[in-house]
Amino acid sequence: MTAGQRWAAELARAMRRRGWSNVRLAREAGMSAPSISAYRTARQMPTLTRAAILSDVLMWPDLLERRVAMATRDCAACGRSFIDAGTKGNGRFCDSACRWTNRTRLARGKRDTMRQVTTRRLHLFEERVAAMCADYTLGDGVCRTEECPLRAVSPLRFVRMSAA
Repeated sequence: MTAGQRWAAELARAMRRRGWSNVRLAREAGMSAPSISAYRTARQMPTLTRAAILSDVLMWPDLLERRVAMATRDCAACGRSFIDAGTKGNGRFCDSACRWTNRTRLARGKRDTMRQVTTRRLHLFEERVAAMCADYTLGDGVCRTEECPLRAVSPLRFVRMSAA
């Protein structure tokens, strides 16, 4: 049994428990009955958004958890896990930086090691943190917010605000 078939069986089980037909669930969820039928027979899988709606309407959290598990992938460039929301992406990369890294690597005709990809991602992250920290300072390049969640990785030196 495939993951899609297991999800469809879970949907059917939730509907049976509620005593709901395809038409009733479609009406409650704001979807069409043919869509519900396609989901219930595993001919089609709902998007994550639709799975969340069905999960909420049926009060069956396992539906969403299973759908998220089915959409979880490993990035082809960095190996990090991500959720492929199915929004016209090819589902191979966790973000545009990895997609760009892979495209660049293929254009160069070289295969980067995982270390090279990770190092590039780290530098990109450091640049973005530095830019954000610089935007939130008063132009003097000094961080004064001790509770900032980026404090541990910020390149700016910290100066405690003096009590006035």
